[in-house]
Amino acid sequence: MAMQEIGGCGTEIDVVCSFLNLPHGATFKNCTFRKIEDKLGKVIRNIAGQSIKDALDEEIRLQLKKDGREGDYEKMKRGEKIDRVNLTVLFDMGWSKRASGTRYDSKTGHAFIIGALTRKIIGMKVLSKECSVCKAAHRATKPVQQHDCPHNYNGSSKSMEVQAIYEIVVEGWNSNVYFIGTIVSDDDTTMKAQLKHSFKELIEANQMRKEDWPRTKGNSKKADTGRLPLEITPPNFLADPNHRKKVVGKHLYALAKLAKK
Repeated sequence: MAMQEIGGCGTEIDVVCSFLNLPHGATFKNCTFRKIEDKLGKVIRNIAGQSIKDALDEEIRLQLKKDGREGDYEKMKRGEKIDRVNLTVLFDMGWSKRASGTRYDSKTGHAFIIGALTRKIIGMKVLSKECSVCKAAHRATKPVQQHDCPHNYNGSSKSMEVQAIYEIVVEGWNSNVYFIGTIVSDDDTTMKAQLKHSFKELIEANQMRKEDWPRTKGNSKKADTGRLPLEITPPNFLADPNHRKKVVGKHLYALAKLAKK
């Protein structure tokens, strides 16, 4: 389990066993580690899922209390329908392979939302562009054995972040219990552009006039990039101050080095 946490695999265990003069290290390298990892992974995911579920329940309770709707929490626990709870969350995503700022080629990415009131993780999404088991079977032209396939994404690594928060927002709305009303994140313009309604769909639904289509400074129509279904309330966005400090600090550091020269 410790080897898994530091990103190691059977090869590293084989090396450790060799140093400690322990037998059967090679079996970990070849097959045993994968079997143990699969079993451990299921347990870890179940524990993490329950922890996130409990944190989300606490976030909803605190938000209802803040909104003066304490009675709705008891109704929700009894399975009765209540008006969706408006949650504010902090969102960010990481990749298994570090991005350089201009190059994003990681095979997997993991996104989390943190409740503004509990400061706990209340949602997550893991996206993977490939599966090693499927890939090995295809390479050997053999049938793929039944397994828990992680492959659930086919786009670019950079666009994983947008896809992850989109799925999280839609899943929240579909729960019929809460929706994400405000997202605190970095200044990602693509995220903001896609987490809104399509202008074309709004016009077709008679919720917007053709002449109200937003325009650029050059008076041309803005791109219609919205993806959210019309029934979902689009979230508001707030900037993460730590991210802005990091962006500004990078330029200030460059100026400071220039002054020394």
